[in-house]
Amino acid sequence: MLVAKLYRRKVAGEYERIYKQYTLRREVLDVAESVRRQRGYKVITSPRGKVYDLEQIFDDLNDRYFQASLVRPLLSWSPGRPRRILGHHDHVHGTIIISRALDSVDIPKFVLEYVL
Repeated sequence: MLVAKLYRRKVAGEYERIYKQYTLRREVLDVAESVRRQRGYKVITSPRGKVYDLEQIFDDLNDRYFQASLVRPLLSWSPGRPRRILGHHDHVHGTIIISRALDSVDIPKFVLEYVL
């Protein structure tokens, strides 16, 4: 399958099915996730911004909508001020990163709550 991709060749349906069946096995997925955790890195800043505290907002939302049943992930403001990606969840590292562009008095709290 991988060699076929290198040479831009079509793989027979049977081989593709066998490959996908193998890669979706629980033990293969667990090893892949473990490798991603070890190899990857995350730039983590603080959950406390100039205007908003992500931990406090998360806890408020957790109480309001989930009866405090969610485990708080690692929360962080982005190191820069991206304007296209307002936030993302990284399940491999157990983090939620929110764009620092939302940490402003010009941004209503409900917008930040929606993204979070």
